[in-house]
Order: sequence, then C-alpha cells, then structure tokens
Amino acid sequence: MSTRPRTRLVVHEVRSLHSIWLWLRRRRDGVGAGDHAAGYNAPQNAMMWSWIGLSVVRVRAERRFPATGGLLGTDGDGSLDLIVGGQTAVAVDLVSPVAYTRPLGRTGTARTTVRFHADDPGALVAALGRAGAGR
Repeated sequence: MSTRPRTRLVVHEVRSLHSIWLWLRRRRDGVGAGDHAAGYNAPQNAMMWSWIGLSVVRVRAERRFPATGGLLGTDGDGSLDLIVGGQTAVAVDLVSPVAYTRPLGRTGTARTTVRFHADDPGALVAALGRAGAGR
C-alpha cells in the first residue's frame, strides 16, 4: 500500500475516533444557534456500544466502505443513498447537483436525489421546509 492511501486511512480513523468522542459526549459538532441538529444514529446505538466495548479489550474491528451499495450507494440516475442501519428515511429532491466526498476521499456528484436516515424524519423534514421557505 502506498503512502497516500495509508495517510487517508489514518486520517479517516482519527476522524472516526473524534466522531465517537462527540457521540459519547452527545455533542453536536458544527451546529450553530438556530440550526436543526438532525439525529441519525439511533439504529446503530447498540452496535456502537458493542464496538466501543470490543475496542476497550483490543479486539480489532474492520470497517468497510464498499464502492457501491452498502453504507453509501449511488444509482445510475444520479441519486445518492447514505444508509444507516440498512435504511433511509428522508429523500431530498435536488434542484441542482451537490458534490460529496466519500469517507476515504473519493468524490462524486448527486444530481437528482439524496436519501438518508434520520432518527426523527418528521422534525427534519419540517426544519428543511422552514429553511427552504426562508430563501
């Protein structure tokens, strides 16, 4: 493995550990006053606690981010699926293309729809509606 992919993997692991730290402390990184913090990880809480427990006893877990399907999927029609717990709950129809970066650095563009999971999809859709009406 060359140095660049190794560096990406190390950076990804550091970011993952930082995210777990924020999750444990129930912090909302980057959410400002008046913003709506949309929860999305309730289906994975049991798995997260298991992973943390296994990490404490030094059992190695290998995470994979498949190129298609799995946790992040793309369709030929230009839609993007961000899958949590094997499901999505919200679909946002795009009025213009949106660029995104995958966990290990590859980029792409969603052109039609972004589908993702939210713990409280009703509240998120309402917040998105209010934000869209204010434009």
